[in-house]
Amino acid sequence: ELLSITISISFGIFLFVFNNFLLSAIIKNNLINIIFNAISIFLPLVIIFLIFSQKNKRIKEIEFYFSSFLRDLVEGLRSGRSIVKVLETLQNSDYKSLSPLVRKMYLEVKMGIPFEDALNNLAKRSESTLVKKMSLTVSEAVKAGGDAASVIEGVIRSFLEVEKVRREREMISAPTKINGFMIYFMFLIIMVILIKFLIPAVGSSQQININLREVNIILLLLVLIQS
Repeated sequence: ELLSITISISFGIFLFVFNNFLLSAIIKNNLINIIFNAISIFLPLVIIFLIFSQKNKRIKEIEFYFSSFLRDLVEGLRSGRSIVKVLETLQNSDYKSLSPLVRKMYLEVKMGIPFEDALNNLAKRSESTLVKKMSLTVSEAVKAGGDAASVIEGVIRSFLEVEKVRREREMISAPTKINGFMIYFMFLIIMVILIKFLIPAVGSSQQININLREVNIILLLLVLIQS
């Protein structure tokens, strides 16, 4: 991710410098220069957005399947099997983005790394704050000598409560987000009408002296602030 972001930003800077210091001197076309400048600015932004969007999707998927993984782990431990045998079975389960992390966890435990340390390593690789908190709770309880299955069941119940609260929060905040976007787009329409029609009409009057460039800059800044 860091390499992709670095490459995209470097390419954007290179394209911007190349366009403004070399290409603009060769090709006297403002439209082409504007297009290249727009590409140099927006292409890195789009790539960064896609990277973080994919990363966020992966984290959400891991959080979703982590409770299923813990539930299957509890069932395996309740059956009397060792943690290594349970993880050996679970590594072949379909947990989507969580599956590679489960396989790495199994290999670590098989190599002799303590279960709680392997679980914490899984949490670090997941990059999920929620998974890290749950893993820390389980690992500390196991270190203290408690019943691992009972502790994990308690963590699952806590996880489900957190998910319930988060979904309720998203449902409550959704109308506010929609209203915010609607107000913003109405604001944009008003700004376009002012810039394209109203202000030029007023400025063309001989009785009123308006610096259209200054007014347009002010309105553009208002749009950026509103964004």
